Amino acid sequence: MNRRPESLLEPLGPERRVFLRDESRFEGRADFFAAPSDLDELVAAVQACLKRGLPLTPQGARTGLCGAGVPQGGCLLSLAALNRPWALSEGPDGSLELEVQPGLSLDDLNRDLLRRKLDLAGPPPRPDAAEAFRRGSYFWPPDPGEGAAALGGLFAVNARGPAALRHGSTAAHVRGVKLITADGQLRELRRGRRVFQGARLELPAGGFLELSPRSLGLEPQADLLDALAGGQGMHGVIASLTLALTPRPAAVWALAFFFEREAAAAEFIEAVLAEPPEPLASLDFLDEVSLAQALELKKTASKLRDTPDPPSGSQAAAFVELQADGQEQAEEAAAELMARVEAVGGDPDRSWALTDDETGKMKMFRHAVPEALGCRLDRLKAAGRPGVKLAFDAQAPGRPFGATLAELRAELADSRLTAAVFGHAAGNHLHVNILADDPDQRRRGLELAAVRLERAKASGGELFLEHGVGKIKRELFLACERPERVEALKAFKRAFDPQGWLNPGNVFPDGPLGEEDGS
Repeated sequence: MNRRPESLLEPLGPERRVFLRDESRFEGRADFFAAPSDLDELVAAVQACLKRGLPLTPQGARTGLCGAGVPQGGCLLSLAALNRPWALSEGPDGSLELEVQPGLSLDDLNRDLLRRKLDLAGPPPRPDAAEAFRRGSYFWPPDPGEGAAALGGLFAVNARGPAALRHGSTAAHVRGVKLITADGQLRELRRGRRVFQGARLELPAGGFLELSPRSLGLEPQADLLDALAGGQGMHGVIASLTLALTPRPAAVWALAFFFEREAAAAEFIEAVLAEPPEPLASLDFLDEVSLAQALELKKTASKLRDTPDPPSGSQAAAFVELQADGQEQAEEAAAELMARVEAVGGDPDRSWALTDDETGKMKMFRHAVPEALGCRLDRLKAAGRPGVKLAFDAQAPGRPFGATLAELRAELADSRLTAAVFGHAAGNHLHVNILADDPDQRRRGLELAAVRLERAKASGGELFLEHGVGKIKRELFLACERPERVEALKAFKRAFDPQGWLNPGNVFPDGPLGEEDGS
């Protein structure tokens, strides 16, 4: 450590106001700022906050969409300088593992893995691990589409992204976490060491938590890491993550099919889900408003310059990623998908087909939608209009995709609201972003959200699966989430942070959570 512990906390002046907001445009406040440059400084900064009694909000790359990393007082702890891969090793099963600092971006990780060159900040790898990495070709499957996102942030919201259809969530690809807990101690957590035994879980600081994993939305015998994933900075400060690397598919194709009728897009999606091609990794839906928002951003965003424009007159699109064993398998799957487009009355010529290195263009266009919605709020604010962010997501399985979409359309029309609707077709996992330009639209939007979320619960679906709850969605979450889930999350928070010191205001109101708080 190059600095004295007391010098790590600095007053947060106006030159650092950029750290008080994220991509959601939610703005916060903080009295102090800390930006540690190594592990020792990180631990010392956390302990300095604890000594002073300062609430602490860890923050990554500020790409969040719910205000989870935006402070509400106390100290803002920026992890942005902790942005390098640390150590490469072989796991117990012989697979490769990569320990990374929490501020390393997804783009930088993908770049290093693609070129098979790691600038490790920690110890050199053993020769067998180094040789396996050099000879192989690896990737890390979680990819929510925001390449600038910090890996610590992806774990903090348990990001899923389009390819969750094939690979699951971030937690499934994390083997270990170094976590600084609310007592200021650095604890090394490895998958398999602390697992729910019935309704009992051993805690890192000692003792046990009596809680059913089902109440947290987890499977029986879930790992502690699975429970911590999605914690949004409320249970500790992530000091490092150990990632499980996966052999890269031989061929990756990205296909986008544009439809002149939304109903045809829904029919296509249902047909694909009924008989998915073997290499199908993702199947996403974007509606007309989402496409228009992305096109608006494309006018000013240089990173989208090389992305083609959707065909004019498109009411909806289906974005597909194939991860195949070879080019022949990918070509066969693409031909099968083209035939299904024709079968629902679509035009295969209204499509994109990108392969390997070019697939990132489609991911950027898809992710441009939430980014464009944030820019829209900026324009409204500049014009003196009180635009607000009102977004929610829910999974509603068990119904045809088209029926779910048609029902949502009818409810939006009845509420006299416009929304950008996009998301993952499997399980009808849709993100609804209501374009609320005044308080009355926000009120109607909240009423609609409550109806949609209640319906998702009744169908056995999950709420707020992606992007986190943070501070923006707290009101909606506490009003709509299952009471038993809220109580379980409160109990888990109390077990790790009884004083409410870590990331106050996230999911629950500020301060310690008593048995009756948080509702």
